[in-house]
Amino acid sequence: MVEGMKRIPDIDQVASLSRDDWQDLCAAICSLIYGSRRVEDRFGKGNGLDAWREVEEGTEGWQFRRLDARLGQPQINNLKENLILAHRRSIEEMQKPLITFTAVINIDPQPGHKGSKGEIERVEELRRWAKENYGITFTYKGVTWIRTQLLKNPYLRPDLFEDLGEAIKEARDIVLDDLLDIKRKLSELTSDANLKNTLHDTFQKILQEAIIHYERGEKCQNQDEFIKAKDSLEDALRLLRIQELDVLLEGKILSLLAGIEAVIGNFHDAIEHGRKAIEILMGFDSNEYISFAKGNLGFALYLNNNFEESEVLLLEVLKYYEDECNFAEIVRTLTHLTQLNICKNTMNLAFSWASRLRESALSLSKMIGPSDLSLSAMGTAANVLSAASIEVGRVIDKKMLLDAIKAYEFIEEISEKAKFERMKITSKAQRAFCIWHMDNISEAEKLYAELINEAQRNLPKVAADCQFNRAKILLELKRVPDSIEAFLDAKDRYNNIGDLLSMEDVDRELSRILK
Repeated sequence: MVEGMKRIPDIDQVASLSRDDWQDLCAAICSLIYGSRRVEDRFGKGNGLDAWREVEEGTEGWQFRRLDARLGQPQINNLKENLILAHRRSIEEMQKPLITFTAVINIDPQPGHKGSKGEIERVEELRRWAKENYGITFTYKGVTWIRTQLLKNPYLRPDLFEDLGEAIKEARDIVLDDLLDIKRKLSELTSDANLKNTLHDTFQKILQEAIIHYERGEKCQNQDEFIKAKDSLEDALRLLRIQELDVLLEGKILSLLAGIEAVIGNFHDAIEHGRKAIEILMGFDSNEYISFAKGNLGFALYLNNNFEESEVLLLEVLKYYEDECNFAEIVRTLTHLTQLNICKNTMNLAFSWASRLRESALSLSKMIGPSDLSLSAMGTAANVLSAASIEVGRVIDKKMLLDAIKAYEFIEEISEKAKFERMKITSKAQRAFCIWHMDNISEAEKLYAELINEAQRNLPKVAADCQFNRAKILLELKRVPDSIEAFLDAKDRYNNIGDLLSMEDVDRELSRILK
C-alpha cells in the first residue's frame, strides 16, 4: 500500500471471507441492485437458489458460492445440478419458469494454459448448456464484481475499511459520477461536437448558454430559465440540421430536449423528440444515451397518461441500469415505475415497487446524503400509501393516511433545509391531498390555494392539479360559482401545457355541475 493511503479491502481479502460472510455480502449487494429476496433454507432441502425475484416473464435467481478450490469440472457440475433443481422448483412452487440463473462466486475465472481448458471456457460452456437445454440465461459474477460494489457501498462491511468516513466520501463521488442527469449530459456535449472549427466554437457557445440557463433553473426553480435552456438546445439543433452535420449529436441533443420539455410540462414535444432521439441513437453504439432517451420518453409518456408504452420503456431502462450497477439511475427509474402504477391504479404492483424503492432511497441517502433524487423516491413511496388509503370501493384507511402525512412532512422539512423547492412543493401538494381525505376540508382548500401561487411559475402541472382538486373541494363546500371558476382556470392551465386528458377530466366535472 502507498504510504499515506488508508486500507481498503483487496481482492484476496474479499475472496477469503468466511462462507457466511460471503453469502451475506452477496445477498446484501444483490438486494440493493436488483431488489432480490434471500432464500432462507440453509438446513432444508434447498431449491438451488440463495436469492430470487419475480418478474413478468418468470423467476430470476442467484446462487452465492464460496469456493476453496478453483472452478474445475466438479464445481461446474454442481452448478448444473443446482440450476436444474432451481428450474424444477420454480415451476412447481411459483408456477413460473426460471429465466435467469446468476452465480456469484469468490473467484474470477481464468483462461486455460498450454492448451488445457480454463475456467473462462468452462463458464462459457455452462452458459451455452443452460440456454440450449433449459432456455435459461446463465451469468457469472466473480469476486472483482463484488469488491467493486462493496467500494460503492462501504457501509455494508464497515469493518473492512480503515477509514470508513473517507471510504463513504469516495463512494459518494462514484455514485454521483454515475448520475445521468440533464446537466451532466449537457456538459458532456460541449466536448462531444466533432465539427469544423468555425462551427465548433458557435456550437459550444450555444451549449454553454443551455447549461447556464438549466443550472439557473435548477438553483432558482425558475421555469423561464428551463425554457431558455430548451430554446438554446433548439438553436443547437437548427445549427446541426442546416449544416447537415453529425446525426449522432442530433440524437443526443433531442434526448436532452425531451428531458427538459418533460420537466416544463411540454409533453407533446417531449414525446415527439424522445421518439426521434431513440430512432437516431439506435443506429449507433450509444447504449447509455439510448437508455437516457428511453427514460426521458418514458417519463413524458406516463405524465401524459400513456401508461402502457411508458411501462415497457421504463422496464427496459431499469434492466440496463441494473446490468450497469448504476444505483442512482436505478432509484430514479424505480421512482417512475412506482408513480406510473399509482397513476394506473394497479396498487398491488405499486406497493411492490414502493417496497423496493423505499429501501433503495434510504440506501442512496446513506451514500450521498439528502438529495432531490432520494427525497423524490421517498415521496413517491409515500404516494402509494396515500393512493391506497383512498382506493375506490374501499373504506378510507385513516391510519395509512396519517403515515403518509408524516412522511410528507418529513420530506418537506428536509427539502426546506436543503433548499429543494420543487420537492417541497410537490410533497406539500400530496400532504394537502391526504388532509382533504382526512375530512379536514377547509385546511386542504387553504393549502391548495397556497400551492397554486407557489407552483404556477415553475411547476405548472402541479399548479393545475392543485386548482383541479381545489375546485372539487369548493364543490363539496357548496361554493358552486367558485368551484366552476376554479375548474375553468384548471382547464386553461392544462391547455397551456398540452395535457388534453386532464382537460377532458375538467369537462366531465363541469358537465355534472351544469346538467
